Amino acid sequence: MKVHTLFVIGKRDMGADAVSVRVHGKGNLGSKPRAEVIADVLLSIEGRRQ
Repeated sequence: MKVHTLFVIGKRDMGADAVSVRVHGKGNLGSKPRAEVIADVLLSIEGRRQ
């Protein structure tokens, strides 16, 4: 079983209230604001329920 999305939170991310996102098959998507990442994940989950 593969992990689709990986969140990496380093010192710089902590200071910037951000999360580095890596997605299986797409690679490193870079650092994004924490609130944006949470919203994206919730939308993805909601999309799977339909």
